[in-house]
Amino acid sequence: MVLAHDIRDRVPPEEWATFRRCRFESRTFRPYSCLSTPDGEGWVPYRGQPFDPAAWEVVEGGWDHEHCDVCYARVADGMAYWANTGPEHVDLCPACYPLVLAALDAEPVAAADSGA
Repeated sequence: MVLAHDIRDRVPPEEWATFRRCRFESRTFRPYSCLSTPDGEGWVPYRGQPFDPAAWEVVEGGWDHEHCDVCYARVADGMAYWANTGPEHVDLCPACYPLVLAALDAEPVAAADSGA
């Protein structure tokens, strides 16, 4: 579990840049399709992207969990979590979501953003 005082140390700076672009919404996780290599060694979430059917096959309901991008907690079927609504795939567990928001809210406003 990540604590409020150490969340800044747990997340790399480039991840904070991603978090700043996110717009989160509360969701309940449900398994969804994924792509698998014929040998079953490679798996990727399927979100409608084009793929080579000779190299990949769709597995309905094969993506059965996500992980929090801060603490790596497993988010499985029926569990609540916060997902980014934008193009970047970012998921936060219910424990880390308020800590991320608080850390972002505590950031100083850049002079360019304040109109100075």
